[in-house]
Amino acid sequence: MKKDKITIQGPNGCGKSSTAKLLLEFLPGYTLHSTGTIARTMAAANNMTIEEYVVYARDNDIPFDSIIDQSLKDLNVKNKVVVESRLGYHFLPESFKVYLDIDLEIAAVRRHTQLQQMDFEKYKDLTIVQVRDMLQKRNENDREKYVQLYKTDYTDLTQYDLVINTGDPINQIGRVVGDILLQYPLWLES
Repeated sequence: MKKDKITIQGPNGCGKSSTAKLLLEFLPGYTLHSTGTIARTMAAANNMTIEEYVVYARDNDIPFDSIIDQSLKDLNVKNKVVVESRLGYHFLPESFKVYLDIDLEIAAVRRHTQLQQMDFEKYKDLTIVQVRDMLQKRNENDREKYVQLYKTDYTDLTQYDLVINTGDPINQIGRVVGDILLQYPLWLES
């Protein structure tokens, strides 16, 4: 049975968080659940990027993945939720599954801009190439980890109800949200 849940997936830098936040403005009564926010909060508390915190958590036996996974599993009993998470489709199979795709080079520019705005002195000198390499490594590591742990590949686009390339200049955030808002009611009715 289909549920009134939207899950938004995609690689780093594709615009999951921005899309989810804007989408909420057009869905009265819906709440946002962001595993990215949970992860960023955990990382920031330790003065690290998410990439660094994942390694730190692994090396220090912190159940990072279990904390994130349980937060998603708990959403199965909730209604009217927008979920921004790379594995949202897996833990909420009855959701409207959206994949935001992006070219790695464009994602690197976006992430580089974000890092420059953060208050971490150690990231001020990173180049776009270094950020791209960091994103590529994280995307590859996450994909391998999810295949091993959950037997699912979030890059397999056949499992999504809607796929949007957010790196295409025509797909600015307003259009992306508009496409989701157009397709979601059709999916609910089908």
